[in-house]
Amino acid sequence: MKKTVISMSIIFAVIIAGSFVLAVDAGCQNLYWIDNDNRECGQKEFCGAYMYYGLFTFENETVCQQYVLASSSGEINNSDCKSLYWIDDDNKSCGQNEFCGAYMYYGLQTFESKTQCENAAGINKTKTCPKNSGDENGKCMFNLSNGRKAEIKIMPETASQTAIGRLGELGFTVELKEVGKGTTVKPVYELTGNKQGKFLGIFKIMARVKAQVDAGTGDVKVIKPWWSFLASGV
Repeated sequence: MKKTVISMSIIFAVIIAGSFVLAVDAGCQNLYWIDNDNRECGQKEFCGAYMYYGLFTFENETVCQQYVLASSSGEINNSDCKSLYWIDDDNKSCGQNEFCGAYMYYGLQTFESKTQCENAAGINKTKTCPKNSGDENGKCMFNLSNGRKAEIKIMPETASQTAIGRLGELGFTVELKEVGKGTTVKPVYELTGNKQGKFLGIFKIMARVKAQVDAGTGDVKVIKPWWSFLASGV
């Protein structure tokens, strides 16, 4: 039986066209197709970002049939596996996974290295260290009075949202400072705002309240005036 010879350039073009997601909405096209459940080259209309896992599309029936023949005879191997870093529409944390065959689906991006993945996901965006701290090898560090240095892991925006969650939107001022003594010193964000309440349930007052957010762990401590137990809403 005479073996059918297929141009490697055609095979390569088919693999490229069939393996990667078309994320751009290019309108509707009449294409021949196969997928994991259908290996007979049919034709139908595809619209928008139509790709899904296992789908291969072709401009004409001949190329589609050549691909089916080549894959069934072993000339195209869809079972090769690669260990790759990845993100998709639901996961932006750059995990590593084994991908096999025609593994691409809508929204998936794969990378050879974790750095490439994190750059694409925006994880390695340059961050600006808060005032009173400095950048050391990509980390924000705060000089403590006991001679040690502490890493600032929580950014001011996160500290503000934490304080708002506990006390409400009070137009906080934010200051990175040191609290504690000796070996217990640590950097915190001190957020100060004014909160309206009623003293003894009668007199309207404006109380000054504070929230201290640990710059390393995100733990929050609310500080109210000593007389706050006599006031409502504070």
